[in-house]
Amino acid sequence: MHTDSNRKLVFKGLELAALRQLLGPLGGDLPGFHAEFVLDELEIDVDDLQRQLTSGEAPVLVDIREPDELSSGMLEDARHVRMNEVVFRLGEIAADKTSEMVLYCRSGHRSLYLAAALQLIGYGNVRSLRGGIRMCQRYGMVRRAS
Repeated sequence: MHTDSNRKLVFKGLELAALRQLLGPLGGDLPGFHAEFVLDELEIDVDDLQRQLTSGEAPVLVDIREPDELSSGMLEDARHVRMNEVVFRLGEIAADKTSEMVLYCRSGHRSLYLAAALQLIGYGNVRSLRGGIRMCQRYGMVRRAS
């Protein structure tokens, strides 16, 4: 996975194989050798997320971090589903493939990877939170773990 000068996220060869592995049984229909995404369509920044949350049009928030990372807190109303479990729990996370979801991790890298994978299998309204939970901490949006 790399970005090019046009702010596109590009997957080739073995990177697509890794996406197939992450998607498990849902990864069979991925393109053969190349997939690319416009980053601005895959990510949402904290300001835009805050606007959505206060407007009443809140997306499904999914914290994909590992359990040992949760001590730094979570976003209000977020569900915790480990990255490697999301594909197997999509039915309980999203009503359907059109549901709006925002995934986040610590810094935004893992969630970006997973958002791209989910878009490849038809979940067109899934995005990654740019900067992850670390960026939300700067904005005071994080609910501390109890």
